[in-house]
Amino acid sequence: MELVVLGNSAAYPGPGGACSGYLVVEGDTSLLLDCGPGVLANLQTQLDIEDLSGAFISHMHADHFIDLVPMRYAYVYSRHRRSEPLPLHLPPGGTASWERITSVFDETNGSFSAPYALSEYAEGRDYRAGGLSVRATFLPHHVPGYGLRIRGTKTVVYSGDSRPCPELVELARGADLFVCEATFLEEEIVPGERGHLAAREAGEIAAEAGVGHLLVTHVHPDVDARKSLELAASAFGGPASLAVPGKAYPVGAG
Repeated sequence: MELVVLGNSAAYPGPGGACSGYLVVEGDTSLLLDCGPGVLANLQTQLDIEDLSGAFISHMHADHFIDLVPMRYAYVYSRHRRSEPLPLHLPPGGTASWERITSVFDETNGSFSAPYALSEYAEGRDYRAGGLSVRATFLPHHVPGYGLRIRGTKTVVYSGDSRPCPELVELARGADLFVCEATFLEEEIVPGERGHLAAREAGEIAAEAGVGHLLVTHVHPDVDARKSLELAASAFGGPASLAVPGKAYPVGAG
């Protein structure tokens, strides 16, 4: 089991970068977690996109889902046509948001989303994606957001976007790999506007949850990512890495 980083940037992609996107691979299963700007291009360096097993979107902010739009065009107007629609799991309420956004440029009289088998996941329920199981937990953010726990031979937990909360600790409990946002350094957090974690907080949550490996991601392009890793790793006290687009991280390898 491994996780491939397709994008790691918060809000907007830095030069040559991409926003949130991760590929969990085990055996014949390839599961996409989020699909922000730049992710589709990087995804195509890893596999033929028609071979995806499914996709889960953590929340309906553009930096986490907007590349689903050009992916739709790839499925319709290229050699990447699928024999069946891609299972696309959106958060509760996500379908209405998706339909509002795509209606602006929908020239198909309502069939724009045909390449996708759209559904909304529910908190606390297990969903299958090939050989993997996925469960979502509601986490506090500026819009309704969810963290995802993916289980196969090992366990990956993806924080999505969240401020510090006990629910995130429980979601991450005992994970082999914890992919955790660290959007800002502590001095950049604006009181009363919390929707994200500081790097040190990501490390503290990883330590409390007893995870095997912390992967620091979703760092704002204006932030020194090396300092973010240093602060998170110091607070965690265990193995920690910085998410690098294009790099594969074996799950459970320490």
